[in-house]
This record gives sequence, C-alpha cells and structure tokens, in this order.
Amino acid sequence: MSLNLRVFIVESPSTLDLYKGRHEGTSLCSTLNLSDIPCDYRLCADKVHLKDALNPTRFKDSASKGENPVLHISAHGNVAGIVLTSGETLNWVELHDLIRPINDVVGGSLLLGMSSCKSSWARLIATSADGRPPFLAMVTNSGSPMWSETAVGFCTFYHLMQRLEVASKSPIEVMKDASGNANFELVGGQQAVDFTKVFKILAEKIVSN
Repeated sequence: MSLNLRVFIVESPSTLDLYKGRHEGTSLCSTLNLSDIPCDYRLCADKVHLKDALNPTRFKDSASKGENPVLHISAHGNVAGIVLTSGETLNWVELHDLIRPINDVVGGSLLLGMSSCKSSWARLIATSADGRPPFLAMVTNSGSPMWSETAVGFCTFYHLMQRLEVASKSPIEVMKDASGNANFELVGGQQAVDFTKVFKILAEKIVSN
C-alpha cells in the first residue's frame, strides 16, 4: 500500500542561490519522481506569486483524486519567518493564514515540510485560538541546515512516508541519520502527534477515497 503522496514544492531561493544554480526544490522533485512520488513545483520570488502557489484549490483537486497533498516550502529563514527572493519576509502569522485554508480543504491532513533555517520557529503557528490547526504535522529544523542536508533529509523522509515504512526507527530518525543533521523534528498541529498517528490518518484518507 502507498500513501499516494503528491508533494507541492514552493521554492524561493536567494539571489545568490539563483546565481550559483542552487535549487533544492528542483533537485528534490527529480529525486522524488524516481520514488514514484509526483511533484508540483513552483518558483515564487515574491509574496504575490507565493500566495498564488498556495491557492487551496490546487490542494483540494489533489485530495479529490485520492492523493495526500504535502506542502514543501524551501526558502531561507530566520526567527521572524521565511525570506523570499525579493527580500520580503513572510512572517509566521502570514504563513499560518496562507496554509490553514489548505489544511481545511484537505480535511485536516496536511503534511508540511519546512526546509529553511530556524524553521522550528514555525511551531508558533501550530496552534490556533479557534481550534483549527494549519496542518496535521510539520517537519522542521531547529538549526541552520545546509541545502545538501535538507535535500537528502526530506527526500529520505518522503520516500519512507510514501512506502509506509515504520521500522525500529521513525522516518524522522532515519532522516537525521541520512542527512547527518540531528536537528530535524516533528511538530503536531494543535496537539502532540507521532508517526503512528500520521500514518493512520493519511492511510485512512486513501481508503475513504
């Protein structure tokens, strides 16, 4: 059985990354295709295009086809939020307001991969006063990972999730080993979550479709 993941990659590299040809998003997409995980890639240089890429309709259409949409955001970051190619900062509250409608339309099962420095600060948006979380679970990093570490780490994570691999180690632990970076962590929306629960919820979505 497969979890039928579709990874929506939204990438906003720095101008230096563009100059040097560093594109984590396209590299990740190419590798995931080898694992039969379809990707939808968008390069978003500013807030206007980022908001367009995060249109909930795209994710709703994916879910209606029996897929489990995953949102992967690749950008530079700091404690305030993520920094776009344009130099604009999208703060964590703004990000929350963009992704919660996505989680709503996919039935509360959105898996979010935050590939940026200091992305663990995104845990600030994990809870909402009205009880509507912006995601089911989020993978973050508390440090300043290199692009090579995030590319290898997230590729490993999505590959294991797609195959429903639950062994002696969780996908997040294997992700740490493969990337050589021990700062990756799993954050639940609204409440504590582990991989057993995530697998169960996503698998049930496939069965119901």
